[in-house]
Amino acid sequence: MYLFAAETLGVELARCLVVEDSIAGLNAARAADMKAIAFGGASHIPSGYGASAGRCGHHADHETYDELPGLVEAGVRGDFGDVLS
Repeated sequence: MYLFAAETLGVELARCLVVEDSIAGLNAARAADMKAIAFGGASHIPSGYGASAGRCGHHADHETYDELPGLVEAGVRGDFGDVLS
């Protein structure tokens, strides 16, 4: 899905930033060589999401929608480096 979206929009994979609320989606972003923000603040997210994301090598400490604009700006600036947030 992410590769298709990037190709359709004509955006380089390295310039993509994914905001994702599932482990599968985070892994898909990683497989596509995209940076990702693990977001656990949606009402449908089960408890333990952060721990599950951590076991998979992701950091899920972003829990409110108010944080997203700043996180996206940081991702666009390249503040995450090559690490998934």
